[in-house]
Amino acid sequence: MKNKIDVFTFFIFSLSIIIILYMSFTPGSVPGSETFGDKFLHSGAFLGLFLIGGIVYENSVMKLASALIFFGIFIEAVQFFLPWREFSLVDIAADLLGIFLGYLLLPFLIILYQRMFKV
Repeated sequence: MKNKIDVFTFFIFSLSIIIILYMSFTPGSVPGSETFGDKFLHSGAFLGLFLIGGIVYENSVMKLASALIFFGIFIEAVQFFLPWREFSLVDIAADLLGIFLGYLLLPFLIILYQRMFKV
């Protein structure tokens, strides 16, 4: 990590992972997740993770994508065993969509990031 901005971005990325794990494994649901809106939440969460992680791990984007794919599958596998959650292949597909969109948008975000912080 090159500077304080990178440390802060890494902190945000790590905190996002923790929040997603908490929301994925605890009883109850996120407002709007009872409908198809849940798939937007999945895609949005993984889009955000990919974009934030892509800034931190700019030189390892494919490794980041692989790790996030594994993360999404891991979450669904754990939810299979939780009585208050459900396993869903569609959720994994929504996660993959978010990662793919992040992959497309990341080059533009990196350019913006470098211009804003003169990195």
